[in-house]
Order: sequence, then C-alpha cells, then structure tokens
Amino acid sequence: MSLTIEPGRLVTLAMRVSNSEGEELERIDPNDPLSLFHGDGFLPDALESALSGKAAGDSVQLTLDAEQAYGPHDPEQLVPIPKADLPEGLEVQAGDILPIELEPEEGDGPDAEAEEIEVPVVEVNDDAVVVDLNHPFAGQSLKFEVSILEVEEGEAN
Repeated sequence: MSLTIEPGRLVTLAMRVSNSEGEELERIDPNDPLSLFHGDGFLPDALESALSGKAAGDSVQLTLDAEQAYGPHDPEQLVPIPKADLPEGLEVQAGDILPIELEPEEGDGPDAEAEEIEVPVVEVNDDAVVVDLNHPFAGQSLKFEVSILEVEEGEAN
C-alpha cells in the first residue's frame, strides 16, 4: 500500500501556479520536481490541507484567494535599505533584483543560519533603495494544479 501525505513525510510533486487571469506564474516540471516535508510551511496552509491524505499518482486542483494563498500585499514590507549598507559601487534601479541576506530572527532556533533571498527593487532615491519583501505572489488569487509524484517516510531536520 502506498504512503499518504502526512506531516513530516517527504513529498515530491510537480505543480503549475496561475493567477485569476490564467497567466502561468510558476511551473515545477515533473522532470525537475519539488521535494518538501509536508507541514514545513513552504506551501500555503490551505494547499497543504488539500494535499493531506493524498498519495503518489493523485492530483489536486485548488483555487485560493489572496488571503488563503500568500496573503495580501503588505505595504509595510516595502523596506528601505540605506545605500551606505550596499556594496560600494553597486548601481541598482527600480525593476532590478537585489540579493539580500536575512539574519535569523529570535526564536528561529540555535542552528538557524542567515538566508540569502532575491527581492525586487521598487524605488531608488538619494539615500536608499526600497525593496519589496512580500512574497512575489502576495495579493493575488491563485490556482494550483499539483501532481503528487512520490510520498516517502522522513522527518524534516
């Protein structure tokens, strides 16, 4: 009998994400699938719930409003980075993607490490570069089409 998706199990999947207009925003191909531990918070809670109990070979189609998906676009996540904190000589303009390093937050645990993410630059002024820390899909209703390729025992580290 094949394993079903439960918290802590390693799930390998292919996925297509599109917006309410049907525009494809992301595709994870079966030839280059995504593997994650179910319940680790990588996917929206409503999608994780829809995947629970499914097995390899199953498919899930689910449409989530912005609140259920990655939340509304939060203006407080538009963060200015002082130009003095950027590498010397770095020239950026609105629309560029800027790699930044996020330090672990209090409560992340003793083994938490800094994480490098890429964020869009939304504005450049005399003193700062303003970046958008919202999830790229924040503020959008999304349709998820997921194919479950494999479910394995395992525990997240």
